Amino acid sequence: MRQERRCIPKNPKSIMWYLIDSCFLVNRYLDESRTNEKGEIDSITAAKQYWNIIDQQLEKGKCRILILDVCIAEAFKVLAKKRYQQSTLIKSAADYNKICGKLSKDLRISAKEVKQKVRIVRYHDIQTCRDIVVA
Repeated sequence: MRQERRCIPKNPKSIMWYLIDSCFLVNRYLDESRTNEKGEIDSITAAKQYWNIIDQQLEKGKCRILILDVCIAEAFKVLAKKRYQQSTLIKSAADYNKICGKLSKDLRISAKEVKQKVRIVRYHDIQTCRDIVVA
């Protein structure tokens, strides 16, 4: 049985909506050259390739990104874990703060941008009900 390979369209005809999880979000900011684990290198490299396509679509206004609010919190938790338990990827506190700053800057939108009549919100956080998380 042949398995289909799913790919992100490079030039979509309509607006694409992407639901992002925390691992995919974190891999955007990690440096694959700092690890020796093949699986981790492959996942970081693949994520960065997809992010390049998504960034191009964001610039053209062809996509929006949905992120669960739980995944945003989990992304910062994963970064802390990689800093303090797997210190090969994030070696110093300065690197950790730099990565957290980039992540925070990407997800934030300024009050000035929100007040504009024509605005593009690239990242949408989805409120998750506590009952869904507990279940």
